[in-house]
Order: sequence, then structure tokens, then C-alpha cells
Amino acid sequence: MTTRSAAVALTLVLALALTGLIGPASAASTHPGIRLWVDVENAGPEIRPQEMVILKVRARFRVPVTLEKMEDPKEAGFRLVRVGRDLWFDVFEDGLTIRAFERTVAVFPQRSGTVVIPPFVHHLTILDEKMKTRKIDVLSEPVPLQVVPAPAPADVWWIPARRFTVTDAWSVPPERLAVGQSTRRTLTIEAEGVFDDQIPPAPALKADGLIVFPGVPERETRIGLGAVQPESELALRDRSLRRPGRLKEVKNAPEGPIARVVYSWDIRPTTDRPVTLPAVTMPWYDVTAGAMRTVEIPARTVALAAGNRTPDVAALELALGIVAPTDAPPGAGRGLPMMLAGLAGAVAFVATLGLALALVAPDALRALVAGRRRSLVVRRERRLLRRAARRRDGVALRAAVTSLAGAGRLDPATLPDLPALDRHLYADPPGPAPDHRRLAEAVIRSLRPPAGDPVASPAARALQRA
Repeated sequence: MTTRSAAVALTLVLALALTGLIGPASAASTHPGIRLWVDVENAGPEIRPQEMVILKVRARFRVPVTLEKMEDPKEAGFRLVRVGRDLWFDVFEDGLTIRAFERTVAVFPQRSGTVVIPPFVHHLTILDEKMKTRKIDVLSEPVPLQVVPAPAPADVWWIPARRFTVTDAWSVPPERLAVGQSTRRTLTIEAEGVFDDQIPPAPALKADGLIVFPGVPERETRIGLGAVQPESELALRDRSLRRPGRLKEVKNAPEGPIARVVYSWDIRPTTDRPVTLPAVTMPWYDVTAGAMRTVEIPARTVALAAGNRTPDVAALELALGIVAPTDAPPGAGRGLPMMLAGLAGAVAFVATLGLALALVAPDALRALVAGRRRSLVVRRERRLLRRAARRRDGVALRAAVTSLAGAGRLDPATLPDLPALDRHLYADPPGPAPDHRRLAEAVIRSLRPPAGDPVASPAARALQRA
């Protein structure tokens, strides 16, 4: 044994002797040579329901620890989230250098009264005085929290936070919109010491003369790690022990959860009169000052820009049903009403011509209508056949050919690719696939127009199903 190894062994034996390590391998609130306790760090003078309370779980070890795992308590009366990673470091106490442990958790009591945090359980594997491993469980003392009732009324959204901010942004200034233009309003809420599900719901934006489309809310909760030592200053072993949690972590930010919620609305005016959106107020409880506060977003006006109201714009407003003001520009609305009058005259001419044909030559009118129907059916058949060819749907093509042949509009003998399609669909083993596009074009070229009423044609119904 080298001199260095002998010195390490002697130090270990002296440490074991000083600690007096004895006792069975069982659960205990204390253990010789091990001390485990919890410190409470709350921001304000009192604790309110759903307020974040920071717990520092600390331990000191005068015995060698080979394996360890700490179990967090679980109860229905509070929420708990771990902040950052566990810390292991050396401290100097009573003339000895010993190992120290620290874990940071944030708890959120969910009701008023006395809320007891059950013990933290540290599962340890240690070396005894005979250099043999033993498994023990060390428990911290329960932590009682005195939670006072919330000062806010029952009909007010309760959110105790260390910081609460609301930012209002518009994609286009609402006071200078063009006709038919929309603007997007975005409210970004950020709060420290709460989760995103504690943020108040989106305010209702409703006003006569506006079309409002609410967007999908964006929610995010990050975990602030407090002041963090730079990664480059950590030992290699400490760097390898860093494991990200399920929530995104933020360095050099206040300890605990940091919530961010984004609400958005697309807003478009339906009138040229200015419309006022009321102010938005959000009360919150400042846990640091122990007082209720209110964030207020001022009222905003949504209106059309005055410079956009040219004569053509005014005519468009009339056509869209937007009420024109009394001081409309001279000449507004002259071009569009003339266009609408011309369109109405054309419709009236067509209607008069149809009525005259119905009275003078009813057979000619029926023939005209039937011809129009036949043209529509043929165009639809061509579209469906080409769509089946693009999809390489041989079954649909074969069904269409069979239906058209049964209606007397197609001779299958004129289709050279039809036998290859049948071998591909029905032969065992199947043959190679034919050129579906070439087959569809051959069907279209050989197709005869439907006779009689094309609406009742079985071929049209078959192609519709295809």
C-alpha cells in the first residue's frame, strides 16, 4: 500500500470513528453522521393559496455515500416542482471537510389553513465502520405552512405572482385601417412564480361594427434557475450530471416557474364609423408587497383611415353594405352603380329571351336545355375519367367503361388497352399495369354523346360514383 492510499484509509477510519456510525439499516428521521433538514423561503410576510414557496432541502454527510436517491413528497394539498438540479459540494464544519447536498423545490399550497409538507425521504447506500455497504432511509421533518385566505373576492381571478406584465401589440395600427383590411391584436402575459394554467383566461373582445376571430392561445412554463455558475467553471463530473427537466430551464432568472401566455384576435371593421374597444383590466396579487394590484390596457379605437376614402373606395363601401358618411367625397359611387345597372340589364335580356322561346317555340327551348345538359354531362365524364387515370385507379376506369358500354355510348372493341387492364385486374398472377392516361384518352375519343335526358343516364351516375 502506498503512502497516499494509507493516508486516505486512515482519514476514512477516523471519520467513521468520530461519527460513531452504528444502528440497523432502516428508515429514521436522523442517522449518526447524517443530517437532513428543510428551510422555507417565501417572498412575502404571509403565504396565500397557490402562492409559490421555495423549499431548500439540505443535508450534511460525515459518512461515505456510494448511492443516493431523494424522494419528493406527494400530497393532494399542494403542487410541487423541482427547480434545477441537485447540488453536491464540500463544506468545512467542525474542523472537517464533509459532503453537502442541496435540492431546491417550489411548492404551491392549494387551500388556506395549515398545509403540511410530508418528509423528504433520502434513500442512501453508505459504508459502515467495517467498510460494508448498508442501505438506509433518512427522513426530513414535516414542514407545516400556515396559509391565510386570499384577499380577493370570489368572482375575481386569483393569481399570486412575484411579477406580472401584460404587453399589447397590433400588426396594423387599428386607427388607420384600409377598407376590408384586418389587424391582429396580441396580448402577451408574463408572470413569475406561477404556472401557465394560473394565467387569467382571454378577455372577451366584442363590439358592434367589428368582426373578431380569436386565435389559439400559446402557453409556456419555464423554470428559472436563479444565479447559475457558468458552465465553463463547473467540474467535468458536475457538467455530466446536468439533466434537463421536462420544462425548459432559464439561467440567471428568478427561481421557480415563469409563465408566458399569448392571446390573439384578428379584427376587421364592418362600418366606417370608429369603434371603441373597451379597456382590459387584469387584477393580480403582488406576493412581495402583499397587496392587490391591477394591470390596465387602455381602450383602443378601430377605424378606417380617412385618406383611403376616395370615390372608388366609397363606391366599394356602398356595395359591401358599409354605411357611407354624410360627407362622402363628391362623385363617390358613380362607377360601380353604372356597372351594376349594366349587369342587371344583361340578366333581364336573357330572362326575356328565355320567356319568348318558351311562348313561341317551346320545343326549341327544350332542345336548347337538353343540349346544354348533355354538354355538361360529357365535360364531367371527361373530368372524372382523367382524374381516375391520374390516380392510376384501374377499377374506376373499368367500371366507367362497363357502364358507358351498357348505355350504348361506347364500343369496348375500339379500346386496344382494355384487355391489358383486364389482365392486370383479374388475371392470376396479374399482368403489368397498362397506361391509364392513354386508356382514358381513348375512352374520351370514342365516347358518343348521351341520348335523351342525360340526368337519368346510368353512365353519368356510374362516373359520379367512380
